[in-house]
Amino acid sequence: MSRSSAYSRRAGRLLAVLAAVALVAAACGDDSTSGSDATTTTADAATSTTTTLPTTTAPIPEGAVALEALQLNIVEFGEAGFVEIINTGSESIPLAGVNICEWPDYADLGDVVDIESLEPGATVQVSADVLGGIDAADGEAALYDGSDFGSPDAMLSYVQWGSGDHQRATVAVAAGLWPSAADFVTPDEAFNSIESGGFAADPEGWS
Repeated sequence: MSRSSAYSRRAGRLLAVLAAVALVAAACGDDSTSGSDATTTTADAATSTTTTLPTTTAPIPEGAVALEALQLNIVEFGEAGFVEIINTGSESIPLAGVNICEWPDYADLGDVVDIESLEPGATVQVSADVLGGIDAADGEAALYDGSDFGSPDAMLSYVQWGSGDHQRATVAVAAGLWPSAADFVTPDEAFNSIESGGFAADPEGWS
């Protein structure tokens, strides 16, 4: 066999191999494109299944305390007076961090009363001297969860007497705890106190 004939055969085999490689590469390219399409379809399907929002809400933690059960109950006027707070709920409520305001005076109940928690149906009194005195002619009292006194979300109970538009009245209105900043309780001159009778958010409920 001549060298040129052997060379021709080798060249032919090489061309055949290169052609086979080219076909494999082309096939891989097609598979890659197909795989990309499949990935896109899968991603689209995943997106459609994960965009559905949950319809349930987180449960209230066991042992949670409804601080709104703390309500202003009685305001006794004068230097020997007090503001009485009642627990209208069914659970004991810790008093530390609960603040009372008779603007511009504030006090944390945990610092000024001699009990740590208020039992269901029980009351506790904050003396007038803690609040800078309680004037029968004019004043307000507000109860807060914490010390963010400008926040409606923090206010628990409110009352104003003698006149309207006290410092915290608009906060009470925004919290839904008082009908309007202009509404107030008019104390009966025959008595030295006003009492909510269980209707702390209603001026007409105080007597």
